[in-house]
Amino acid sequence: HFVKTEKLSLGKLIDLMSQDAGALFHLPLGRIKQGEVADLVLFELDHQFEVTADFFASKSKNSPFIGQKLYGRTKMTMFEGRVVYER
Repeated sequence: HFVKTEKLSLGKLIDLMSQDAGALFHLPLGRIKQGEVADLVLFELDHQFEVTADFFASKSKNSPFIGQKLYGRTKMTMFEGRVVYER
């Protein structure tokens, strides 16, 4: 939503969701370095979907995004160098 509406650049969003989030908890996240274990997420940025109450995995069904069309879909997640999710 924020990238498509140009409120954030894609690079800034990636920083916020990776290295900046890791820094909040003093975790070495958001960096790709040779010899280190890979924790990566691959996104399909142009996939459009409408947020519904059924979208959420939690029991909470309230969100300001319900009814809005958003973009992005996770294609693959790697944790500690292993594929743990693939669509």
